[in-house]
Amino acid sequence: MAEHSERLTDEQQQAIVRHDLSISLSAGAGCGKTFVLTRRFLSHLEPPTNGNASNVADQLGRLVAITFTDRAAREMRQRIRKVCRDRLFQRPESEADHWLTLLRNLDSARICTIHSFCGSLLRSHAVEAELDPHFRTLDETESSALLNRLIADSLRRWLAQEDSLILDLAHRYGLAALQELSFDLLQENTTGQLATWRNRTPEELVQCWDDFRREKLPEVVSQHIARMSEVRQVLTLLKWNEPANDVMLQR
Repeated sequence: MAEHSERLTDEQQQAIVRHDLSISLSAGAGCGKTFVLTRRFLSHLEPPTNGNASNVADQLGRLVAITFTDRAAREMRQRIRKVCRDRLFQRPESEADHWLTLLRNLDSARICTIHSFCGSLLRSHAVEAELDPHFRTLDETESSALLNRLIADSLRRWLAQEDSLILDLAHRYGLAALQELSFDLLQENTTGQLATWRNRTPEELVQCWDDFRREKLPEVVSQHIARMSEVRQVLTLLKWNEPANDVMLQR
């Protein structure tokens, strides 16, 4: 890591080299998270210092880097490849084989999204999981279309059965709006709380929302505003350009 040590803070350095504990990395956009994660990944693949040969492919096979998006996975793989290529030419000749082998095996590295990782894990154990090994992960468009179709089919079935609750909701909001509201509710992933809400009276529900509005909502909104990049930029500008006028300063 010597070639980049001058660019690292103490926290970043510890996040890269410490392997005896779990590391939680939190930072805003553009603060170097991918840079640190790339170096941490590579810190597990350094050539041995005792002179013994190492099985680079085996080392690489033990590592998993999981990202939220395919774009992030591609970016991380590209950065790792670039660092490996740089070290191939910058490090001593005795390490050349190590970094060259790593470069050649990098395409097989498990740097992927959680969906991709889980998919490969399930395919390798398809028999035990009782799955078709040729299954694939739905993309966002397909998933939304399937969920909308399932909601529409369910609503039509309940209407055909003259379900009193569905009939009342359809009368109040209209069938299209009811389907859209159901879709939004399912997207919120609050199913674990439904039993709690279902056992409360209408008066208790109103009171819960009123308590939330008075006690929690201002804090939630404040935290949301504080995290906005536009607000951080304004605060930075104000810090650099403090007004001399007392009224403006108070504002």
